[in-house]
Amino acid sequence: MKCKPKTIDPDVEGIHPLRHTMSQKDWQRIERVIRDDADEQVTAEELSAYEDWMYDQIAGRLQTTDGTTVIQ
Repeated sequence: MKCKPKTIDPDVEGIHPLRHTMSQKDWQRIERVIRDDADEQVTAEELSAYEDWMYDQIAGRLQTTDGTTVIQ
């Protein structure tokens, strides 16, 4: 039996779910905590969403071809 490849929408299923709901103020707060060691609260999930965004930013600048993911 052959499996049909699954296609996902990378803008919806390919990113951390919090990235859909965080405001600009949330992103700025996280950056302040990371850059300035600010005395503000950041959750592990927010940091995970930020890490996901940062990875996309770096990968998008460095990759030379369109990306594809094959899950076996």
